[in-house]
Amino acid sequence: MTITREQRLALKRVWLRMLSTQASNLAFALKEAVSQLEADPIRDLSPIKNEVWSALTRAQNAPSYRKFRRTVVHGYDCIMVPYYGMWLGIEKDGYTHS
Repeated sequence: MTITREQRLALKRVWLRMLSTQASNLAFALKEAVSQLEADPIRDLSPIKNEVWSALTRAQNAPSYRKFRRTVVHGYDCIMVPYYGMWLGIEKDGYTHS
């Protein structure tokens, strides 16, 4: 089964959504670290450092589009892709549902 143009575009949108989620998680961790340091500059930095480092590592380990595209599984009349612990189905017209 070949992937239609609409499915490719929808798959790219899913991948971009995944990247933006990871980037916003990193931004949130950095914002929390700054606010905690402003509130108490003498506090122990190791928990803050670990949280920011963890968010940064997850953001850096995001799959490339090609690697993400290789996770596609062909279904009966759609393609399926794993997305944060669930499967998204992308139909031939590009409609995406879980």
